Amino acid sequence: MKKYALLTVSGVLFFAAANADQSVLAVHEEPVVVAAEPEPQPTVLEQEEEYNSPFSGVYVTLGIGGNFLSSKIDGNLDPFSLKSDNARVNRVAGIVGLGGGKVLNNTFYIGGEVLCDFSGSKEKNLENIHLNGNAVNNVDAKVKISAVIPSVALRLGYFNKNVDMLFFAKIAASYASVKVTAPTLNNGVTIKGDVSTFSPAIGLGIEKAFGKKFSGRLEGEYRFSSSKDLLKAASGLNVRALVAYHINGI
Repeated sequence: MKKYALLTVSGVLFFAAANADQSVLAVHEEPVVVAAEPEPQPTVLEQEEEYNSPFSGVYVTLGIGGNFLSSKIDGNLDPFSLKSDNARVNRVAGIVGLGGGKVLNNTFYIGGEVLCDFSGSKEKNLENIHLNGNAVNNVDAKVKISAVIPSVALRLGYFNKNVDMLFFAKIAASYASVKVTAPTLNNGVTIKGDVSTFSPAIGLGIEKAFGKKFSGRLEGEYRFSSSKDLLKAASGLNVRALVAYHINGI
């Protein structure tokens, strides 16, 4: 009897131990939830730098150009009226200048500059002079344009950052001294005058940047006449080819 009792107790203990192992295994088999790590955010250094146009800043410029200017007599000197054909003075000029500008929203450009054209001073004859509608012959009348012509200009334009190119228009004023001389004409009329005034001008051009420091420009400009007394002076076309060095940005 003791033998059967011992076997019965052993069986109960074995069954209890087996069930205990299964419950422990069931606990260990539960899934473990792992929290996802947050994605890294880009740092300030990884952000794209703002585009800085080479045309935003101060620059100095040098170049060459051609001045194709003309002057004529056209007016009244009571009781006389005087007229002449245009005296055309074509000159090659060296150019120096200083300017500055700003590109807004990587698109629109606004700037100003001062240019100075240096050239040889030339005289040209005033021909086909008419006094009160009648031709005056054998008159040695001459007109002379000064060797230095400074100008100031406002430049407005469109900047294309894909090709680093500026397309611009300009409004300018040029200053020139123009002298006209002639001996006494019929009836005691003498031509002798000096016109030294600012004249308005308009122009168009393109400018290409080569890196952050240098650019090249081509432009054409039309200058309107300065008028004083009988003389309408120094109107015509200016063309220029310029190289600029950009000093710093703004």
